[in-house]
Amino acid sequence: MKNQNIKLESAPKGKKAKFFDNSEIDYLFSIIIMLTQELSVTYDRVETLELILEKKGLINKGEIDNWVSNESEELIRSKRREDLISRIFNVIHEEAELTKK
Repeated sequence: MKNQNIKLESAPKGKKAKFFDNSEIDYLFSIIIMLTQELSVTYDRVETLELILEKKGLINKGEIDNWVSNESEELIRSKRREDLISRIFNVIHEEAELTKK
C-alpha cells in the first residue's frame, strides 16, 4: 500500500517556537517534536485498532506479537520506511540550503 498523499510540512503554522539560540539545532528539535507527536497519535490509533479487533474476536494480542511478515510484506514495509526517511531528510536538506543563501 503506497500513500503518496503523505507530506511533511517544512514550516509549521503559526508563531515558531524557539528552544535554542542556534537556529539549526532549534529546527532539528522542532522536527523531533513533530515526529514524536505523530508517533504518539500512531501508537494510539494502532492500540485502538488492536482493542477493537480483539473485542470483536477477530484477533488476539498474541497473533500480533508473534506475526512474521513474508518477503513481499517486508519489501513493502522497507520501501515505506525508506520513503519516510527520505522525506524527512529532504525537508532538513531544503532548510539547510535556504539558510546558506
